[in-house]
Amino acid sequence: MKWRIIYGLLWFITLIAYSLPWAKVNDEIYSGWSFTVPFSFTYVIGILLGLIVLIIKFKPIVMTIIAGILMFLGVIGGAFGYSLGAMLHGLVGAKATMEAGMGVAFLFTIIYMIGGALAGKKMIVKSTKSQLKTSGESIRCQKCGSGNIVAYMGEYECMDCGHKFTQTPKSIEAFKPSISKTERSNKGSLAKWIIVIIIIFFSGLFLGYGIGASPKEAKTITITSILTPTGLEVTKPYTTTIIQSSILTTTYISIQTITTTMPYTPTRTLKEEKFYYVLGEKIEVDNWEIIASEVKRTDNIIVLSTSAPTRETWGTLYKPKKENYDFFIVNISIKNIGKKAESIYSIWNYSVITIEDYVYEKISTLDMDDIGYGKIDELSKKYPQVPIINELDIFKTLDPEEKYNAWIIFTLPKDKIVKEITFNLFFEKLIHIKL
Repeated sequence: MKWRIIYGLLWFITLIAYSLPWAKVNDEIYSGWSFTVPFSFTYVIGILLGLIVLIIKFKPIVMTIIAGILMFLGVIGGAFGYSLGAMLHGLVGAKATMEAGMGVAFLFTIIYMIGGALAGKKMIVKSTKSQLKTSGESIRCQKCGSGNIVAYMGEYECMDCGHKFTQTPKSIEAFKPSISKTERSNKGSLAKWIIVIIIIFFSGLFLGYGIGASPKEAKTITITSILTPTGLEVTKPYTTTIIQSSILTTTYISIQTITTTMPYTPTRTLKEEKFYYVLGEKIEVDNWEIIASEVKRTDNIIVLSTSAPTRETWGTLYKPKKENYDFFIVNISIKNIGKKAESIYSIWNYSVITIEDYVYEKISTLDMDDIGYGKIDELSKKYPQVPIINELDIFKTLDPEEKYNAWIIFTLPKDKIVKEITFNLFFEKLIHIKL
């Protein structure tokens, strides 16, 4: 019983490690469970194999080693998934960091694989010694005469000289009743063990989630400056906040505010930079003329239907999926100034950046919760303050001189302030629109 408890504790810490934060993107924390498909599913298989060993003690040494290898591969897969995600998020300026949970999972996997195999061997030894004692038969080594014998899968092994042997049919018959009696006893307690393991499993989930959501140590420095650059009108202070965090159980916040007014001369004006613009300014790049003319923050939006029978006569009322989030919508007009028809798909990767440098990407209606559907005139009367918009169709093709006007939809926390809008032209040019 003692070694089974030790094995259970070793298995339990691997479950906790999988529930700890493995990565963070902006202010979103991701545990090992977030990496399960497709990167670290082998870790979950390893957890299940360890659970089987804990319940029925099936080949504990071999199964524990296999489970440990699978967990190890799961950690490697999680690291690969993080690297891939960090690279993709880096293209749009998002902040991706690896959290301590991945390293903890790696360490606990090694501890479980070694310690669990040893505990599994002890479980076999204790079990077989108990069975031999119950049978009332004294079995000794045929080579050295030692009574320090263990039995496993119908074979006996001397723990002193290492000699392996099988008993005579008479001895085997004498031993069978005791095994059956032990098996009946094990079956009687199997239900109890299943209940205990289920409780331990879900306790690990909740404990790991609690650790992942616990307060982090944060060091915050806020710098507020009023800048007066050449060729640029600034009507309000510009605030930048830098936040560094690490996983600790206590919270420590240090805030320092410095306000300065100073002359500033940029090396280039916005117009000379080519890829930096302001809201309402005409952007002419390649074969496109683009103008972002208006932005709005709103709790709900009504999106016009795009299907043929109800196009622009019916609409759907939406709200953000997450609480304390709202919509940030941008009105954009796109004109093809080239000499041939072209898809606006070459304009892609629309994002907004907050003053904290958090990046939020464009969403579609699939990323929202619909709360109503009906004719546009009825919805506009019922919800007069809700904007009625047509969602940007990124696959739309424009003929030469054709102009297209639509809205780009983002959702972000209500307390976040957007400082600029960005989008890419192919893979070469990143356009910034300052607000």
